[in-house]
Amino acid sequence: HHEKYDGSGYPGKLEKDKIPLFARILCVVDSFDAMVTTREYKKTFTKQEAAQELRKEAGTHFDPKIVNIFCKILEKEYNVIEVYKPEEITAGEEIIKNVNINRDMLENFKGETWKKIISLRKKKRK
Repeated sequence: HHEKYDGSGYPGKLEKDKIPLFARILCVVDSFDAMVTTREYKKTFTKQEAAQELRKEAGTHFDPKIVNIFCKILEKEYNVIEVYKPEEITAGEEIIKNVNINRDMLENFKGETWKKIISLRKKKRK
């Protein structure tokens, strides 16, 4: 999960689809978890800030398709957070509702969501 979508990661400097799918998923989930987890040595992001950071780095650090799917999960399936691109936000909009995300939700990402990603991948190959 240290490879970056643009090829600037390590150990193999792999890029885009040359990075295994699970590694691309793990990179997004692990980064999100690191951003929202309280640690003494860094700022803790809100879930919305972390999702915005993922979107900001999509295409360079992260696979944009995986980021999009992950953010849709946060928005729709879990009704946890609404994610908007900064230019889409107007003053006074409620951005976060029902913030109740935890490690169990992230663990589920590799369950049902993994099946959905594989299903989408199979459809694409046909």
